[in-house]
Amino acid sequence: AGQVIEGIHWAILCLLAGLLAPFLLIYKLGRAVRAATRGPDELPKAQRASLGVFISGCDTGFGQTAALMLHERGYTVFAGCLTDGGQESLRQLTKNNERMMPVPLDVTKDDSVTQAAVHVDSWLTGSSATSPRALLSVVCNAGIATGGCIDWLTVEAYQRDHAINFYGVIRTTKAFLPALKRTAELRRHAKPNTEGAVWPPHPRFVINSSVAGKIPVPYISPYSTSKHACDTYAACLRMEMEDWGIGVTTVLASFHKTPMVTEGITILEKTWASTPEEKRREYGEEFYELMHASTESLLTDLAWEPIRVVEAITRASTTLSRPEPEVYCGSDSRYVLQVLPRLPAFMSEFAIYRWIAWFAWIAGCKPAALKTTGKAAQ
Repeated sequence: AGQVIEGIHWAILCLLAGLLAPFLLIYKLGRAVRAATRGPDELPKAQRASLGVFISGCDTGFGQTAALMLHERGYTVFAGCLTDGGQESLRQLTKNNERMMPVPLDVTKDDSVTQAAVHVDSWLTGSSATSPRALLSVVCNAGIATGGCIDWLTVEAYQRDHAINFYGVIRTTKAFLPALKRTAELRRHAKPNTEGAVWPPHPRFVINSSVAGKIPVPYISPYSTSKHACDTYAACLRMEMEDWGIGVTTVLASFHKTPMVTEGITILEKTWASTPEEKRREYGEEFYELMHASTESLLTDLAWEPIRVVEAITRASTTLSRPEPEVYCGSDSRYVLQVLPRLPAFMSEFAIYRWIAWFAWIAGCKPAALKTTGKAAQ
């Protein structure tokens, strides 16, 4: 009976995928046509140095690459770094250029975030009628990912992920909101130039979330729950900022090759090593080894190249047009994962678990304690 039900689930999912594919194709073609027919969607490079972009989490990964890309494109970049090494690396990579300003930043501490905002404000005070300055965008990128079975994880693991991925976003947006309001005020009183463009462009927050904030992802529940909270906060912020003229874009990426993601293997190893012996016996080494192997495969062989996300972040941070509410990165997130949240829970959870926990499904692996007793009664 279980195999029949599973077969029915797969049949329904395949049918829905076939029905939705044409609509997704039309949507994709429409976006391509709009992109090809509209004019330039970014200020000329000569006008970009007067616009500041603040980015958190610039020590490595998406944040560092986005900071370098925006600097290369002519913007003044305030790169929030947790470590002195992260700041020094950016200085060296940009040869101490004055438009790259590394800033000490720990998004879990109020004072640190406040001081970063003060640093940006001090730059803005140099604005004048002949050489105006404005904060264009604030990119909330700092993040952490903790994985493992819920049974293995401590409450502190959840607090750690939420402190950075959720509360860190709240601290950052609230600290920089006054500066973005001032940019919006400048824009309201600005007159279009001869080409119809208005300086400054729309101010905006860009929040680097995850598809794990749209669907429940087993075995990384601290990360997934924190990103769900972050995604909901971003949606609330977007609605409340509409009247102020401040945009909020959420970047929703699937698995991409970054230090944060690839370090997930090390974090999984540490989580297992710190799990009480009783729990380790309950699950067994075979279950852990298969999970470890599948995690390594997912994060190294199946993950997308990070440049996709970096390009999405930089584009969302600098467009002349109104910022989009959400940007999906990765074909799996753009198509499949937009469908799953709209399915009934029994179907979406079936598909998600088979996708994430394929190691247990294909290998028929169960926790050691269930090998003799079987699955718990439904």
